[in-house]
Amino acid sequence: MAVHLLILSRLHYGFVQKQPCVLSRVLSDMDCPLHNILHTPCQYPIYYDTLYYPQYHLTDFQDGDTVCQWLITGLDQHCATCESCLCSGLLDTAVHFQEGQFTISAGDVSLWLSVSDIESAIYIFCLLSQQFVNLLACAEWLCAAEFVLSQNPSWLNHLKDIYVGSLDALTRSDLYVATHAACPSKSHLNHWKANYVYVLLFMSTSIYLILTLILLACM
Repeated sequence: MAVHLLILSRLHYGFVQKQPCVLSRVLSDMDCPLHNILHTPCQYPIYYDTLYYPQYHLTDFQDGDTVCQWLITGLDQHCATCESCLCSGLLDTAVHFQEGQFTISAGDVSLWLSVSDIESAIYIFCLLSQQFVNLLACAEWLCAAEFVLSQNPSWLNHLKDIYVGSLDALTRSDLYVATHAACPSKSHLNHWKANYVYVLLFMSTSIYLILTLILLACM
């Protein structure tokens, strides 16, 4: 009986039972209907956005295909209009529904959303685009790390004494310039020459560790 009611509920409300978004937003006066003035949702499409008034957009949630189309259209429109998101580089976006989840791809990266993720009252395209921005940044770092480590550069494998001897041969002013470029917060004028050598030595060691950790984290 419970299963039968669930099926009926899905048929009545659509494939996705989208909850109205509860997150705040800022709209211009032009986009908002006047109080106590008769109007229709189509007169104020921005105000009656699908995220906030899904009851007026039931056709977007009829089945997996319509939800996929809504997701890709919403993401593309958001990236084209939102000034807060740095997602203008999202190209070749695609959405597929398979085995109970939505796979959203942009270029070489993908993420997955469940039906409950989309139904949530706190789902917004800002969060989705930011996830893609983070994934793309991670992918870029991964490519850079793989390239550097594949070249097996000698400067990643020198002994500490070789680093110290080479840096110590430089003048204090040159070491200051190098330290200021690599780590401005450590480039105080009152540092001794040995301090600059230590900072640069630490930075070179950190680069190797960072590259290795990026590879491990992204695998």
